[in-house]
Amino acid sequence: MRGKGRWILVLIFFLFLAILIFLPSPNRRTSSKAFHLVLKGGVAVSERSVAFWIGPDPISRMGSNETIRLWVLHHPWVRTAALVRQPWGGGSVIVDLQKPEAILRPPTIFSPGQPSFPWGQPKILPYLLPTGKVVTGLSVSRFRSLPEVILQTPLKLGDGERVLKTIRRERKCQDHGAPEGKTFVFLGKHEIRMLPDHASYYLVLPEGKSCDPFRMLARFFKTHPMDPGGHLNVGEGGAVLGIDLRFSKMILLRQRVEEKALSGKHAPRKKL
Repeated sequence: MRGKGRWILVLIFFLFLAILIFLPSPNRRTSSKAFHLVLKGGVAVSERSVAFWIGPDPISRMGSNETIRLWVLHHPWVRTAALVRQPWGGGSVIVDLQKPEAILRPPTIFSPGQPSFPWGQPKILPYLLPTGKVVTGLSVSRFRSLPEVILQTPLKLGDGERVLKTIRRERKCQDHGAPEGKTFVFLGKHEIRMLPDHASYYLVLPEGKSCDPFRMLARFFKTHPMDPGGHLNVGEGGAVLGIDLRFSKMILLRQRVEEKALSGKHAPRKKL
């Protein structure tokens, strides 16, 4: 009897050990039901920030199409979102972020011909989204080639869409004589300027969808080519500062005006 009792105790011990080995731990059970975040699209927002927007309970935020729609409307960076559940619990939260179309910059003494901005790259940048909204995000290398918009006046409601239309039209009209450029200056309701890369002049861009002004600009360049230094000259001593493309039947040339120094040590700064 004693031997039989010992075998029973040994058997109970091994059964208990097997239960400890094969029974999932609390951490395992929790992780199997966790929702994993998957980010797509733009990368100017950290995964930690998006996880904070979602919160600890994704089902409460994304349990239906209506809650997902309201959540997306609340976060301008988000283009689309989806909650994918697994039969055994948990799943994935898939968030597709907007890809920005431009970087916004504050006013500077940046002028035609200046090769770079006079400051270092900040960690946080304001971006202009395809929706026309302005949001802040991380400074990432993949977006440094985006067009940059220098704001001389604040963007009001609808101004973001105007700037986007201007940038997109310039891209569309590059086959019709639009010079490739990535720096735009927003001067208010009636004037958006573009600074072509490595050029000493600027263009005042027109409203509308037509590429005709850029075709006229291409014809103008054929009769008035730039010198090796990238400068335009019209007439005797007529260095061109700006070309106005807002008018359908003419190109206005703004000749450079000589600036006189003010009294004191410093000459006046030329502003765009």
